[in-house]
Amino acid sequence: YVPMVIVGYGTYGDTVQTPIFNTPALSASPLITAIKAALVVNLLTTYPLVLNPPEVALEGTVRGWLRKSSSPVARAALGAPTATRIVLRTGFIGLTALISLTLHSPERFGYFLNLVSACTTTFTSFILPTLFYIKLRGAHEMRCVELLFCLLILVVAVYGAVFGGIEAV
Repeated sequence: YVPMVIVGYGTYGDTVQTPIFNTPALSASPLITAIKAALVVNLLTTYPLVLNPPEVALEGTVRGWLRKSSSPVARAALGAPTATRIVLRTGFIGLTALISLTLHSPERFGYFLNLVSACTTTFTSFILPTLFYIKLRGAHEMRCVELLFCLLILVVAVYGAVFGGIEAV
């Protein structure tokens, strides 16, 4: 990110936009159109991969509820697992489509994306790996410089997560 910020701001000054391909001097470029197309293809192909784990968890939960129920609808749903899976996954995709349509405004979506990133990316990229490293290595086994560096990473990441979340809200 830092090199892109430096080059973008150095080249376009105050006219640089977020995301950078919205900068007026860049937006009409065929290369930017190709980049946007690549982003759309990436999103469409990774969407099923991202949704699969929560869908599988939801299916397991619903299957457990159905087993406990004695209603004829529950017995029919247990007898047709493929149909149940199709209904659940279609509903899950409908829910994500509804959320995306609700947040369709670029301004609202940007804030939502910032909030999600502040809550998840900082934890999965900086905070949790550093804490796991300290736990696996053992804080008492680490050299002082190494432990201080890990603590610096944690402080900066928590600072970024807190203020990123506040800014998004």
